[in-house]
Amino acid sequence: MPVPTGATLAVVQATHLRTLPRTTSTSRRALSPGERVVAVAATGAPAGWYKVKLGTRVGWVQGNAVVVAALPGSASAPRRVEGVSVVYLVPSDRAERPGAADAMKRALRAVQAWPARHGGGRTFAIVDEPVARVVRAQRTAAGFNASPAGASPTATTLHDNAVPEVLAAVGASFAQPRRVWIIYVDADPACGSPHGGAAVTGCPGVAVLPSHDILGLLGLAGTGACTGAERALEPVCCWVGGLGHELGHALGLPHPVGCDAHLASCDSADLMWLGYAAFPRTAWNAPDRALLAQNPLYWLFPVQQPSASCP
Repeated sequence: MPVPTGATLAVVQATHLRTLPRTTSTSRRALSPGERVVAVAATGAPAGWYKVKLGTRVGWVQGNAVVVAALPGSASAPRRVEGVSVVYLVPSDRAERPGAADAMKRALRAVQAWPARHGGGRTFAIVDEPVARVVRAQRTAAGFNASPAGASPTATTLHDNAVPEVLAAVGASFAQPRRVWIIYVDADPACGSPHGGAAVTGCPGVAVLPSHDILGLLGLAGTGACTGAERALEPVCCWVGGLGHELGHALGLPHPVGCDAHLASCDSADLMWLGYAAFPRTAWNAPDRALLAQNPLYWLFPVQQPSASCP
């Protein structure tokens, strides 16, 4: 995908500035992660390559080694109010977990950088500060599993109770097609739900992740909501991948074809199925990318944290 002339590209993996757009051509200079180059041509570049300038040197760099760090004129651009943001919903009977909001912000930026490295610089937009805001809930942690008229909690009860609280607190609604809300609520789904107390729900425009995802981002195991036993400690990357999976749903992506039916044809390595556990060594597959290309929040956006590593 072409980038505008004058766009700043951040190097995210070791590569070379080459005289021609092929890996066998002469290296004009080795490039290290963290260095920045400037795009000098918006068109005419072979697929997978950018023509760039480093100081006075002009050459070619492979697209999967760089991400868009700034667009021309972005320094004076207005604050971005469209995109993805995080809400940390703290129940009335719980205290805010130290470092949790920062961990959520770092995770979102890591997920943003991940597709930019493999999709020609395209990724999803993140709103300007506050990327992650803390909202004090009216409900207790247990109250998030209360169903109307005493009905038994279901897999969506936590989601159905959390979303209205957040939308009311931030003055939002589902009628905002260019906003996506990631809600971390410090409560567990009801024990006995169809997902065994580990439900994570996403739908277009919003995704809800429960307390064990918060603990996971903080590098903590916690205890099972149903058993009370200590959970196995999973890598932080697994929980960052879980955020990417649910964000995919919020952006309109389904599970891969055949996966819900447990067919052999299921693309199980896709981020939208089991690939979240291997993040960042996973992918949004071709059907995912085709759907994302139609989403106005998935385009050529600057990445502030160019590394796709986990916090």
